[in-house]
Amino acid sequence: MPQTTIDREDPGDAGAILRELVTTLRVFRYAGQQSGQRTAWSTASGVLQFLDHRDARLSELAREVSASVSVTSRAVDALEQDGHVERRVDASDGRACVVSLTPRGRTHLHETQREIAAEFTDVLHDWSPQEIHDALEVLQKLNLRLADFTSRLHGGQGKDLTR
Repeated sequence: MPQTTIDREDPGDAGAILRELVTTLRVFRYAGQQSGQRTAWSTASGVLQFLDHRDARLSELAREVSASVSVTSRAVDALEQDGHVERRVDASDGRACVVSLTPRGRTHLHETQREIAAEFTDVLHDWSPQEIHDALEVLQKLNLRLADFTSRLHGGQGKDLTR
């Protein structure tokens, strides 16, 4: 693959990449809406994905899923009502709560991830192993750069998008 660089004076290439990413996200959002399922990038889904790695306070979850605390709180309320997460008092600060994934929530998350991956496999059925490798390499590189970017935006406390 030839090496190319984005010309900072002419952001046309960066704009083209952004347009393709937005198109991809819109297709996934539309597919999720049509199937009547929660999408893989909803606030609730992001909360579950983060909690699959560790427990967190509501403010941290909000930062990690790029949502306001009130939006994240509503998502956590719904997940708690469904039995997917639970809240407990933070031992280090009795005024705060820590949210954790329940066994039911972990099962739900992993089943949903498998279902989405199975459906997405159909889209990639004619891709060669090299095309899959190349796509993963580019997406992982982009996600690392975006994690650095969001870290700078949040004063060094950005999101780890590489999970």
